[in-house]
Amino acid sequence: MTDRANAAFNAKSDERLSANCPALVKFSSTDAKKIPTVSGFIVNLSVSGCLVSSDAMPWNSTSGVAADISASDVAGRICRVHLPWSKQHYIGTVRRVGGYIMGIEFQHKLHSELVREIARLEPGQLRRGVAEAPPKQIPSRSAGSARSG
Repeated sequence: MTDRANAAFNAKSDERLSANCPALVKFSSTDAKKIPTVSGFIVNLSVSGCLVSSDAMPWNSTSGVAADISASDVAGRICRVHLPWSKQHYIGTVRRVGGYIMGIEFQHKLHSELVREIARLEPGQLRRGVAEAPPKQIPSRSAGSARSG
């Protein structure tokens, strides 16, 4: 992306909130080149887009994932951002690509309440839509093992 295009994109950006939310990014296959799904974290988010970070980007030469994929193969591509805990996805276009980051502009703006909810999540926190694990049961003593007094 040229400096002018990058400046125009940043000028129309909404307020971005810091986030630490796991996400999967799946790319459209409009040509012969298949780009593997990226597993990473949304590190900042707004109603209009997000920044995904991962140390296993397929176009990063140190990832060892797919050496025939370059950043230019991903820029401008339609993708789906999946939030595994919500069972939802959001369609967007990859606008910025780096060795460990990917800037995605959403096709439709997200609700500001959803953006704030995602930004508030902490690592390991129970996500809405995920069932709680059943409580561990403490084994009861059998009649034969009870102490006699």
